[in-house]
Amino acid sequence: MSNRSSQQINIIISMYLGYAAMMICRQMITILSPALLVDEALGLTKTNIGDFAAYGTLGALVGKLIWGPLADKIGGRFTFLIGIFLTAVFIIAFGLSPNVMAFTGFSFLLYCTKSSGWPGMTKLVGEWYHPQHYGRVWSILATSSRLSVVLATLFFGWLLSFMHWRTVAFIAAAFALVIFVGCYFYLKEKPEDPDFFKEDGNNADNFELAMASKQALNNKYNHPLRGIGTIAGLVAFAKSPRFWLVVIMLMVLTCMMAFFGLCCDLSYGKLPTYPLRSSNSLNRFSRWLSDRTFGFNRILRPFFKAGDQDSIDLSADS
Repeated sequence: MSNRSSQQINIIISMYLGYAAMMICRQMITILSPALLVDEALGLTKTNIGDFAAYGTLGALVGKLIWGPLADKIGGRFTFLIGIFLTAVFIIAFGLSPNVMAFTGFSFLLYCTKSSGWPGMTKLVGEWYHPQHYGRVWSILATSSRLSVVLATLFFGWLLSFMHWRTVAFIAAAFALVIFVGCYFYLKEKPEDPDFFKEDGNNADNFELAMASKQALNNKYNHPLRGIGTIAGLVAFAKSPRFWLVVIMLMVLTCMMAFFGLCCDLSYGKLPTYPLRSSNSLNRFSRWLSDRTFGFNRILRPFFKAGDQDSIDLSADS
């Protein structure tokens, strides 16, 4: 294995584990929600749990607007490390919170700092990987969030069965801090070798592939937005039809996912292990909507049990 390959493997492993640590900390608010509701000392309601999620989502939106430009200025490594460290700190603070205001505030800050993950990794991927390999690198990194959420939900949910929720939150934070230390030593900002992407001759017999590789590198180092300011970059995006096409596609996809979740969950007056604010009127509307669009209620009804003990009943306002 060449030195370049070993360095790239270290970088992708560090990013994979680092982003997993941030996702686990973010997911802890959802995982801990049932325990928060039954803790009589807190006196929280389902509406409060929904507020945590709502303000967390707002924090994620604000964070995306902050961390992207910041990553351009301070670099991907520093941005990524700050994100891991602060998510661990804020989940500790969440675990120490005594009241609704503190829970809501730290939920906002936790989601906000977690948003540093993608901007930081974007900068690092651009520095460490050939443009023709971006697809495979991002396909690997994209699994980090889903895998970490599934494993964290199973593991920390199991811990909640015999541990206090505050202790579980601290364990999650400790895990993130361990990952932070590892990333601090193994994650580098950029290769030291200026010829890191120099052609090694493997494509000498394939002229078209060699030319495509060189063109990709030329596009990377001579990007039209390279060296321009944030405002000028935003203006360039705003003038690009391709940008707005991607935005519309993502919005439609998000709406479809949200609608499917509405039909699957809220139409039955419950939302399994996912805290959102709801009401009787919203439940009635979702039933009416899902009954009249594609018959989702009738199709999906056999797959859900109304008496699921692991679900949060939202049939009545709190």
